[in-house]
Amino acid sequence: MKMKNISLPAKFGMINNHIRNGNYRSAIKICKDIISKDSNNLDAHYFLGLSYLKDGQDELALQEFRVVDRAGVISKNIDEYELRMDMAQLYIKTNKIDEALKEYAMLAQKKTNEFEVYFKMGELFDLKGNKQQAAAYYMKSLKLRKRHAPALYKLGIIYFDFKKYADAKKLFS
Repeated sequence: MKMKNISLPAKFGMINNHIRNGNYRSAIKICKDIISKDSNNLDAHYFLGLSYLKDGQDELALQEFRVVDRAGVISKNIDEYELRMDMAQLYIKTNKIDEALKEYAMLAQKKTNEFEVYFKMGELFDLKGNKQQAAAYYMKSLKLRKRHAPALYKLGIIYFDFKKYADAKKLFS
């Protein structure tokens, strides 16, 4: 596959198509080729990370996403929300809960109306055993999506554990 005459924006479109079509190996090869010529190309690192993620190579994906994150520059090809969500999920998989919380906290600052971010933070605090913080984030989540069954259930469990039976019963029903 010869691509010397294809512009970078066109290559990124091609990489995106390869990822969407499940051709992760091809996308990885193109990204590595771009990075070999320009190691500072953050778009190539981002798409390489996405390709690794879709290909099930979590550690490599996280390495590439960290390169993009450390640079602190987000281009039109990089979806910061997806980058941070993917990084958080990878941190959770590797049991780095505090790192995942940091990613969600950054998202919560930028997207204050995203119920899922608050819900995920609640789950992580719950996992860490900090029920007070978990309850606070579940409630923030429920303010944005009042009938989110998983948040209602998890908050109900916390209320039950705190012996707030009437509040727990309301949430469960």
